[in-house]
Amino acid sequence: MLAAQDTPTIAPRGEGERSVLGLMQMVAQQSEQRIVDRPQLTFDGRPELWYNRVEAFHGGVELDATFYERLQLRVGGGFSSGQEGSDRWTYQLRARLLADENQPWMITAGHRARIHEQYQSRLYGPFLNSLSYTFGGDDYFDYFRAEQWHGEVAYTGLPWDGRLGVEAIYEDASSLDAVTGYDILSTRDDLRTNPSVSEGSLVSFRGVLRLGEEDFRPRGLFGQREAQLSVEHGFFDRPGDGASYTRFSADIHGRIPTFEREALRSQSLDFRITGATYAGTLPPQRDGLVDGTLGFYSPFGSLRTQRGLPYVGAEHVAVHYEHNFRTAPFRAMGFDWPAERNWQVILFGGHGRAWPADGADEIRAARASDGFHHEVGASLSGLLTVVRVDVALRLDEPGFGVGVALARIF
Repeated sequence: MLAAQDTPTIAPRGEGERSVLGLMQMVAQQSEQRIVDRPQLTFDGRPELWYNRVEAFHGGVELDATFYERLQLRVGGGFSSGQEGSDRWTYQLRARLLADENQPWMITAGHRARIHEQYQSRLYGPFLNSLSYTFGGDDYFDYFRAEQWHGEVAYTGLPWDGRLGVEAIYEDASSLDAVTGYDILSTRDDLRTNPSVSEGSLVSFRGVLRLGEEDFRPRGLFGQREAQLSVEHGFFDRPGDGASYTRFSADIHGRIPTFEREALRSQSLDFRITGATYAGTLPPQRDGLVDGTLGFYSPFGSLRTQRGLPYVGAEHVAVHYEHNFRTAPFRAMGFDWPAERNWQVILFGGHGRAWPADGADEIRAARASDGFHHEVGASLSGLLTVVRVDVALRLDEPGFGVGVALARIF
């Protein structure tokens, strides 16, 4: 005979179901509470102001609204004084849905119509280019008009703050003419032609793998590690028939500590490796570049003796490196005054080349380099805390460059 304490307990009918239901309700309430704790609505905005030879003055604004840190909406618009009709107006609308911390997915869709750069630089944007062009420098970019629809799905849960995205793009492109060479100092003698692009529709699918900082900007203040690899496959209209292409590109930034590795600011080697190649028929608006200097601004990752315009082509490769000896040379020579002010000695080098696409016209062929560009140089960094001065010597042909940039802080 079983003792009373040994008698098995039988749960009343439905109790298990009620327990599961209670657990689900608790999870839902916690999720709702997390949403309530988030800001319901936040706003951000920025002006879009620049000047170039195709748009003349461009004025616009970009506004962002975020709902519960999950849904982001972006709207923007503006006008370009140098264009006419519908080409004068720019606009965009983008929606982005972010999953929660347990589901690191991001879905983006949008529509935009604007004047784009034919090739993208990670060192310079339209505003910096405006300053150079306004005061008599070269217009760093070429341009085309495009109306685009795009959608992207991205996974943001990879190691090293990694992100893998797949984007689909439909764009309708048209060529534009250069309209103004005005500069404040009246030093510009001629107006550089704006090359044409492949006009009509283009459909492409692009995959991008990024490892490193989400809003990476290679300004040179800090040592950074970031890699961006992409592949794009597309189809586009061409007079008489259609064409397709596949483009591969990479841009890798890294840092290797060398001497005095235990110090807060160890001596280090920074490098940037970038390149692109393609198969098929590449439209001009998918060209790449090897960066030069913009006026006297010579950030790390640029060829400091290539002043004014970059090398542009369907294929390119470039390697940039610099070793920061920190204050060690001054300390070794007994110069305490510059060492106490954290003046740093840097030796650098750069090598690059761009190749035009097969069958490129004379204008596009002239934008590529005639062989490899090689240079070496030295920098004094930390002047006035945040300034560095670069002096570079070209090796493959006569050339010399002096520029300034932001100092290496760390």
